Amino acid sequence: MADMPKLKAERLRRGLSQTQMAAHANLHTQQISAIENRISVGTQVQRDALARALGIPVKDLFSDIPERVPLIAREQAVGDK
Repeated sequence: MADMPKLKAERLRRGLSQTQMAAHANLHTQQISAIENRISVGTQVQRDALARALGIPVKDLFSDIPERVPLIAREQAVGDK
């Protein structure tokens, strides 16, 4: 679990599915999945919504995910799936 994104670890710790997490944050499950699988870093609005839904400061919840992912990394991540 050490390499698991904090968002996913916190979601699982609370016993929430991606669908439930998406509903709490008013987002789509695809957005949750992309952030948890490090395909996307999420927008600031998405990060704020997720942090608010979990009651955790954004900087703590996303300290393990960079603010931006280089385009080449995103293309490789999508191509590897």
